[in-house]
Amino acid sequence: MVTRDELLRVLSRPAQAFLRQGLDLRLPRPEERLSDDEPFASEEPLQRHALHQAVFTELLATPAMATEDLSERLLARGLVAPGASGAAAVAKAMSALRAAAVQWREWSGDTAERRVFELAIDGTTITGVLAPVHARGLLQLRVGKPHGRHQLALGIDALLWSALGETRPLHRLFAGEGGSAEVVAPISVADATSALRELLGVYRRALTAPLPFMPKSGFAYAQAIAAGKEEEKAWTSARGEWRPTHRDSFGEGDEPDVELALRGRDPFDDSDGESAQAFRLLSQEIFAAVRATHGH
Repeated sequence: MVTRDELLRVLSRPAQAFLRQGLDLRLPRPEERLSDDEPFASEEPLQRHALHQAVFTELLATPAMATEDLSERLLARGLVAPGASGAAAVAKAMSALRAAAVQWREWSGDTAERRVFELAIDGTTITGVLAPVHARGLLQLRVGKPHGRHQLALGIDALLWSALGETRPLHRLFAGEGGSAEVVAPISVADATSALRELLGVYRRALTAPLPFMPKSGFAYAQAIAAGKEEEKAWTSARGEWRPTHRDSFGEGDEPDVELALRGRDPFDDSDGESAQAFRLLSQEIFAAVRATHGH
């Protein structure tokens, strides 16, 4: 038996899954380290996402809330800086998220439900909960720019929804600057089951051997190839997520779990063609499985 959350966790962090479940070894996550910066003073993506998530939640609850009132509330929570800079950050977030909040309220006007499920595929049962489910279908929300892990989460849930025989569409909202809203029709039960079978295969392999794959890098590569870009450009995009060249940037290849599990097998080491090829194949295999569930 595999839970939906376990499937996502292993596919999102295969190196960590191998170390923990294969070797019973746990390493601290980078975000678990204490920061020398005040939370509101940092421009890190995690802090920015926390601010946008908080602003979106407040806009859902109180659409007409004034910027000044929301700034004071978020200042008390340590999410913004005091004074004009904090108020400007809140105003910018409100402007970027207001239309998405209106769309989400329209979609979620009736009572939300949860779909508890058990889905058997070739002797393996996937269990979990899909939510929120409304009369119009399954609603999916991402506040901020979606990257590979979010695409995996959205895609896995969409595959499960389709494999369960649901015919109601998925309503997917990306809230933030450059956000979008889309309605995605379920794919056939057979196609969804086949895609989940592929993901379960990768899941099992990840528990027995360290896989040279991470979702941001993998999505950058697979998305570029699917868009018809040249191999060199697709590889450059993936490398930028794996090990950014920007000063003080932290990439997926810098994570302690990845460095330990893949020691000597870095797919972006030009001397390791075997790992590079494995990364290409895994990236396309995983994201091809979820691509049919995306409306864009």
